Amino acid sequence: MISLELARTLACIQSADNPQASNRIAGENPYHKTSLSVAVLPDDKPETLAFFRKYAHSHVMKTEVTWDYQEKSARLISSYAAVTEAKEGTERGTLFALLRHQWLHAASPLTEYIYQSARGVRKVAAGPAFSTSMVFNGILPAMPNAGLTKSTLAEMIGRESSEFVVRDTYNGGKALGKTAYLVQLVDFAGDTVKRDALLKNLKSSLEEWFTTGGNGQFYYHKPWSTLVRYPADYFSDARLTDHHFHHAYFIQAAADTLFGRFKYFDPYEGHGWADGIGFERGNNQESSSESMNWPTFSQGWLGENYDLKGRWLDRPERNRLPD
Repeated sequence: MISLELARTLACIQSADNPQASNRIAGENPYHKTSLSVAVLPDDKPETLAFFRKYAHSHVMKTEVTWDYQEKSARLISSYAAVTEAKEGTERGTLFALLRHQWLHAASPLTEYIYQSARGVRKVAAGPAFSTSMVFNGILPAMPNAGLTKSTLAEMIGRESSEFVVRDTYNGGKALGKTAYLVQLVDFAGDTVKRDALLKNLKSSLEEWFTTGGNGQFYYHKPWSTLVRYPADYFSDARLTDHHFHHAYFIQAAADTLFGRFKYFDPYEGHGWADGIGFERGNNQESSSESMNWPTFSQGWLGENYDLKGRWLDRPERNRLPD
Protein backbone atom coordinates (compact mmCIF):
# COMPACT_ATOMS: atom_id res chain seq x y z
CA MET A 1 0.00 0.00 0.00
CA ILE A 2 1.39 3.39 -1.01
CA SER A 3 0.36 6.49 0.92
CA LEU A 4 0.65 9.88 -0.75
CA GLU A 5 0.33 13.41 0.47
CA LEU A 6 -1.69 15.65 -1.87
CA ALA A 7 -0.60 19.23 -2.21
CA ARG A 8 -3.46 20.28 -4.46
CA THR A 9 -6.43 18.73 -6.21
CA LEU A 10 -4.64 16.37 -8.61
CA ALA A 11 -3.05 13.05 -7.74
CA CYS A 12 -0.57 11.68 -10.28
CA ILE A 13 1.57 8.55 -10.17
CA GLN A 14 4.03 8.04 -13.02
CA SER A 15 6.39 5.24 -13.93
CA ALA A 16 9.88 5.76 -12.56
CA ASP A 17 11.31 4.12 -15.68
CA ASN A 18 9.44 6.38 -18.09
CA PRO A 19 7.96 9.58 -16.65
CA GLN A 20 6.28 10.29 -19.98
CA ALA A 21 4.38 7.00 -20.04
CA SER A 22 0.62 6.97 -19.80
CA ASN A 23 0.37 4.48 -16.91
CA ARG A 24 -0.61 7.07 -14.36
CA ILE A 25 -3.46 7.81 -12.00
CA ALA A 26 -4.98 11.26 -12.25
CA GLY A 27 -8.24 12.75 -11.08
CA GLU A 28 -10.04 15.54 -9.33
CA ASN A 29 -10.09 15.76 -5.57
CA PRO A 30 -13.58 17.14 -4.89
CA TYR A 31 -13.40 16.59 -1.14
CA HIS A 32 -10.04 18.36 -0.87
CA LYS A 33 -8.45 15.47 0.97
CA THR A 34 -4.81 15.86 1.91
CA SER A 35 -3.81 12.21 1.54
CA LEU A 36 -4.31 9.24 -0.76
CA SER A 37 -3.55 5.53 -0.44
CA VAL A 38 -3.02 3.18 -3.37
CA ALA A 39 -2.87 -0.61 -3.02
CA VAL A 40 -2.48 -3.61 -5.33
CA LEU A 41 -5.12 -6.05 -4.11
CA PRO A 42 -4.40 -9.80 -4.08
CA ASP A 43 -7.85 -10.54 -5.58
CA ASP A 44 -11.03 -8.80 -6.71
CA LYS A 45 -13.34 -9.89 -3.89
CA PRO A 46 -15.41 -7.17 -2.17
CA GLU A 47 -14.40 -8.43 1.27
CA THR A 48 -10.73 -8.03 0.30
CA LEU A 49 -11.32 -4.42 -0.66
CA ALA A 50 -13.13 -3.84 2.64
CA PHE A 51 -10.23 -5.40 4.58
CA PHE A 52 -7.61 -3.24 2.85
CA ARG A 53 -9.79 -0.14 3.16
CA LYS A 54 -9.65 -0.55 6.94
CA TYR A 55 -5.93 0.33 6.88
CA ALA A 56 -6.03 2.84 4.01
CA HIS A 57 -5.81 5.94 6.18
CA SER A 58 -3.20 4.62 8.60
CA HIS A 59 -0.09 6.06 6.95
CA VAL A 60 3.31 4.55 7.75
CA MET A 61 5.65 7.29 8.96
CA LYS A 62 8.65 5.12 9.83
CA THR A 63 9.59 1.52 10.58
CA GLU A 64 11.56 -0.05 13.41
CA VAL A 65 13.20 -3.43 14.04
CA THR A 66 14.15 -4.90 17.41
CA TRP A 67 15.38 -8.34 18.43
CA ASP A 68 15.97 -10.51 21.45
CA TYR A 69 18.15 -13.63 21.71
CA GLN A 70 16.81 -16.20 24.14
CA GLU A 71 19.96 -18.10 24.95
CA LYS A 72 18.40 -21.04 26.80
CA SER A 73 16.18 -21.96 23.85
CA ALA A 74 18.65 -20.68 21.21
CA ARG A 75 15.80 -18.63 19.74
CA LEU A 76 16.22 -15.30 18.02
CA ILE A 77 13.00 -13.27 18.17
CA SER A 78 12.83 -10.37 15.69
CA SER A 79 10.05 -7.77 15.72
CA TYR A 80 9.21 -5.50 12.78
CA ALA A 81 7.00 -2.55 13.67
CA ALA A 82 5.48 0.39 11.82
CA VAL A 83 4.90 3.80 13.38
CA THR A 84 1.76 5.16 11.75
CA GLU A 85 -0.37 8.26 11.66
CA ALA A 86 -4.15 8.03 11.30
CA LYS A 87 -5.13 10.51 8.59
CA GLU A 88 -8.77 9.56 9.10
CA GLY A 89 -10.41 7.43 11.76
CA THR A 90 -8.55 5.69 14.57
CA GLU A 91 -6.87 2.67 12.93
CA ARG A 92 -3.13 2.59 13.69
CA GLY A 93 -2.22 -0.77 12.21
CA THR A 94 -0.97 -1.47 8.69
CA LEU A 95 -0.37 -4.36 6.29
CA PHE A 96 3.00 -6.10 5.85
CA ALA A 97 3.94 -8.30 2.88
CA LEU A 98 6.28 -10.88 4.41
CA LEU A 99 9.14 -12.37 2.45
CA ARG A 100 9.67 -16.14 2.44
CA HIS A 101 12.34 -16.16 5.13
CA GLN A 102 9.92 -14.22 7.34
CA TRP A 103 6.66 -16.10 6.88
CA LEU A 104 8.39 -19.48 7.20
CA HIS A 105 9.36 -18.42 10.73
CA ALA A 106 6.45 -16.13 11.57
CA ALA A 107 5.68 -15.98 15.29
CA SER A 108 2.55 -13.84 14.84
CA PRO A 109 -0.68 -14.57 12.93
CA LEU A 110 -0.88 -14.12 9.15
CA THR A 111 -3.92 -13.31 7.06
CA GLU A 112 -5.17 -15.47 4.20
CA TYR A 113 -3.90 -13.00 1.60
CA ILE A 114 -0.83 -13.72 -0.54
CA TYR A 115 1.00 -12.12 -3.44
CA GLN A 116 3.09 -13.67 -6.20
CA SER A 117 6.25 -11.60 -6.63
CA ALA A 118 9.72 -11.71 -8.18
CA ARG A 119 10.95 -12.75 -4.71
CA GLY A 120 8.47 -15.58 -4.45
CA VAL A 121 5.23 -15.85 -2.49
CA ARG A 122 4.65 -13.01 -0.04
CA LYS A 123 2.11 -13.46 2.75
CA VAL A 124 0.25 -10.60 4.41
CA ALA A 125 0.26 -9.77 8.12
CA ALA A 126 -1.98 -7.10 9.63
CA GLY A 127 -1.47 -4.94 12.69
CA PRO A 128 1.12 -2.58 14.18
CA ALA A 129 3.90 -5.19 13.98
CA PHE A 130 4.83 -8.81 13.28
CA SER A 131 7.59 -11.03 14.63
CA THR A 132 9.68 -14.03 13.59
CA SER A 133 11.33 -16.76 15.63
CA MET A 134 14.50 -18.44 14.32
CA VAL A 135 16.94 -20.93 15.81
CA PHE A 136 20.52 -19.70 16.25
CA ASN A 137 22.96 -22.29 17.57
CA GLY A 138 26.11 -20.26 17.04
CA ILE A 139 28.86 -20.44 14.44
CA LEU A 140 31.68 -22.97 14.26
CA PRO A 141 35.11 -21.29 14.09
CA ALA A 142 36.22 -24.08 11.76
CA MET A 143 34.83 -27.26 10.25
CA PRO A 144 35.42 -30.38 12.38
CA ASN A 145 37.97 -32.95 11.28
CA ALA A 146 36.14 -35.60 9.25
CA GLY A 147 38.92 -38.20 9.27
CA LEU A 148 41.87 -36.33 7.73
CA THR A 149 45.17 -37.46 9.26
CA LYS A 150 47.68 -34.93 10.52
CA SER A 151 50.30 -36.23 8.08
CA THR A 152 47.98 -35.64 5.12
CA LEU A 153 47.07 -32.21 6.46
CA ALA A 154 50.74 -31.36 6.93
CA GLU A 155 51.45 -32.37 3.33
CA MET A 156 48.62 -30.18 2.03
CA ILE A 157 49.55 -27.08 4.01
CA GLY A 158 53.18 -27.59 3.09
CA ARG A 159 52.24 -26.51 -0.44
CA GLU A 160 50.99 -23.17 0.83
CA SER A 161 53.38 -20.25 0.94
CA SER A 162 53.83 -18.14 4.08
CA GLU A 163 54.43 -15.05 1.95
CA PHE A 164 51.83 -12.74 0.46
CA VAL A 165 51.79 -9.11 -0.60
CA VAL A 166 49.31 -6.25 -0.23
CA ARG A 167 47.17 -5.99 -3.33
CA ASP A 168 43.79 -4.38 -3.98
CA THR A 169 41.25 -4.47 -1.18
CA TYR A 170 39.28 -7.44 -2.47
CA ASN A 171 42.03 -9.85 -3.54
CA GLY A 172 44.30 -8.61 -0.78
CA GLY A 173 41.50 -9.12 1.71
CA LYS A 174 40.87 -12.66 0.46
CA ALA A 175 44.56 -13.42 0.92
CA LEU A 176 44.32 -12.22 4.52
CA GLY A 177 41.19 -14.29 5.14
CA LYS A 178 42.79 -17.39 3.65
CA THR A 179 45.91 -16.90 5.77
CA ALA A 180 43.85 -16.52 8.94
CA TYR A 181 42.18 -19.89 8.26
CA LEU A 182 45.52 -21.42 7.31
CA VAL A 183 46.97 -20.44 10.70
CA GLN A 184 44.33 -22.59 12.42
CA LEU A 185 45.08 -25.58 10.20
CA VAL A 186 48.83 -25.27 10.59
CA ASP A 187 48.45 -25.04 14.36
CA PHE A 188 46.27 -28.16 14.33
CA ALA A 189 48.93 -29.96 12.29
CA GLY A 190 51.52 -29.04 14.91
CA ASP A 191 53.77 -27.00 12.60
CA THR A 192 54.55 -24.18 15.01
CA VAL A 193 57.37 -22.78 12.84
CA LYS A 194 55.10 -22.20 9.85
CA ARG A 195 52.27 -21.04 12.13
CA ASP A 196 54.46 -18.34 13.63
CA ALA A 197 55.72 -17.28 10.20
CA LEU A 198 52.15 -16.95 8.94
CA LEU A 199 51.13 -14.94 11.99
CA LYS A 200 54.10 -12.63 11.57
CA ASN A 201 53.27 -11.95 7.92
CA LEU A 202 49.58 -11.57 8.74
CA LYS A 203 50.27 -8.95 11.39
CA SER A 204 52.73 -6.99 9.25
CA SER A 205 50.27 -6.96 6.34
CA LEU A 206 47.44 -5.70 8.54
CA GLU A 207 49.73 -3.02 9.99
CA GLU A 208 50.53 -1.88 6.47
CA TRP A 209 46.83 -1.65 5.59
CA PHE A 210 46.05 0.27 8.76
CA THR A 211 48.90 2.75 8.34
CA THR A 212 48.41 5.72 6.03
CA GLY A 213 50.88 6.20 3.23
CA GLY A 214 51.53 2.51 2.63
CA ASN A 215 50.80 0.30 -0.37
CA GLY A 216 47.32 -0.22 1.03
CA GLN A 217 45.32 2.01 3.32
CA PHE A 218 41.86 2.93 4.60
CA TYR A 219 40.16 6.30 4.45
CA TYR A 220 37.10 7.19 6.55
CA HIS A 221 34.54 9.02 4.42
CA LYS A 222 32.37 10.90 6.89
CA PRO A 223 29.45 11.92 4.57
CA TRP A 224 28.75 8.24 3.78
CA SER A 225 29.90 6.91 7.20
CA THR A 226 32.13 4.32 5.64
CA LEU A 227 35.71 3.19 5.16
CA VAL A 228 37.06 3.41 1.62
CA ARG A 229 40.06 1.21 0.87
CA TYR A 230 42.86 1.94 -1.55
CA PRO A 231 43.84 0.50 -3.94
CA ALA A 232 40.10 0.16 -4.55
CA ASP A 233 38.53 -2.64 -6.56
CA TYR A 234 35.17 -3.35 -8.21
CA PHE A 235 34.07 0.30 -7.78
CA SER A 236 34.39 0.05 -4.01
CA ASP A 237 35.39 3.73 -3.93
CA ALA A 238 33.27 5.30 -6.70
CA ARG A 239 30.05 3.36 -5.92
CA LEU A 240 30.88 2.07 -2.42
CA THR A 241 30.23 -1.46 -3.67
CA ASP A 242 30.87 -4.72 -1.83
CA HIS A 243 32.03 -3.15 1.42
CA HIS A 244 30.48 -5.92 3.53
CA PHE A 245 32.31 -8.46 1.35
CA HIS A 246 35.68 -6.71 1.50
CA HIS A 247 35.49 -5.56 5.12
CA ALA A 248 34.61 -9.04 6.32
CA TYR A 249 38.09 -10.15 5.38
CA PHE A 250 39.59 -7.33 7.40
CA ILE A 251 37.20 -7.82 10.32
CA GLN A 252 36.45 -4.15 10.01
CA ALA A 253 32.67 -4.32 10.20
CA ALA A 254 32.59 -4.06 14.00
CA ALA A 255 29.73 -2.46 15.95
CA ASP A 256 30.96 1.13 15.88
CA THR A 257 29.02 4.39 15.64
CA LEU A 258 31.36 5.51 12.87
CA PHE A 259 29.80 3.02 10.48
CA GLY A 260 26.07 3.35 11.05
CA ARG A 261 23.67 0.96 12.73
CA PHE A 262 23.33 -1.69 10.03
CA LYS A 263 25.44 -0.26 7.21
CA TYR A 264 24.83 -2.57 4.20
CA PHE A 265 22.43 -4.95 5.93
CA ASP A 266 18.74 -4.58 5.04
CA PRO A 267 16.72 -5.52 8.15
CA TYR A 268 13.50 -6.33 6.25
CA GLU A 269 15.03 -8.18 3.31
CA GLY A 270 17.21 -10.14 5.72
CA HIS A 271 20.47 -9.70 3.80
CA GLY A 272 22.95 -7.08 2.65
CA TRP A 273 23.09 -5.19 -0.65
CA ALA A 274 26.25 -5.22 -2.75
CA ASP A 275 25.98 -1.83 -4.42
CA GLY A 276 26.57 1.05 -2.07
CA ILE A 277 24.38 3.66 -3.74
CA GLY A 278 22.02 1.41 -5.72
CA PHE A 279 20.68 1.58 -9.26
CA GLU A 280 17.59 3.18 -10.76
CA ARG A 281 15.80 -0.19 -10.60
CA GLY A 282 17.08 -1.33 -7.23
CA ASN A 283 20.20 -3.13 -6.03
CA ASN A 284 21.86 -6.55 -6.01
CA GLN A 285 23.40 -9.06 -3.64
CA GLU A 286 25.74 -10.98 -5.88
CA SER A 287 27.53 -13.05 -3.24
CA SER A 288 25.53 -14.45 -0.35
CA SER A 289 28.50 -16.56 0.75
CA GLU A 290 30.82 -13.59 1.15
CA SER A 291 28.07 -11.64 2.84
CA MET A 292 27.87 -14.43 5.43
CA ASN A 293 31.55 -13.81 6.16
CA TRP A 294 30.57 -10.59 7.90
CA PRO A 295 28.77 -12.14 10.93
CA THR A 296 30.96 -15.24 10.86
CA PHE A 297 34.27 -13.40 11.02
CA SER A 298 32.90 -10.87 13.48
CA GLN A 299 32.10 -13.67 15.90
CA GLY A 300 35.57 -15.12 15.44
CA TRP A 301 37.09 -11.74 16.25
CA LEU A 302 34.82 -10.68 19.11
CA GLY A 303 34.43 -14.10 20.74
CA GLU A 304 32.31 -13.88 23.89
CA ASN A 305 31.69 -10.18 23.21
CA TYR A 306 29.77 -11.06 20.03
CA ASP A 307 26.59 -9.12 20.77
CA LEU A 308 22.95 -9.60 19.89
CA LYS A 309 23.34 -7.60 16.69
CA GLY A 310 25.83 -10.14 15.36
CA ARG A 311 23.50 -13.04 16.11
CA TRP A 312 20.60 -11.17 14.53
CA LEU A 313 22.52 -10.37 11.33
CA ASP A 314 23.65 -13.97 10.92
CA ARG A 315 20.34 -15.78 11.34
CA PRO A 316 18.08 -13.92 8.85
CA GLU A 317 20.81 -13.88 6.18
CA ARG A 318 21.44 -17.59 6.61
CA ASN A 319 17.71 -18.33 6.35
CA ARG A 320 17.50 -16.11 3.27
CA LEU A 321 19.83 -18.42 1.32
CA PRO A 322 18.26 -20.97 -1.09
CA ASP A 323 17.39 -24.37 0.37
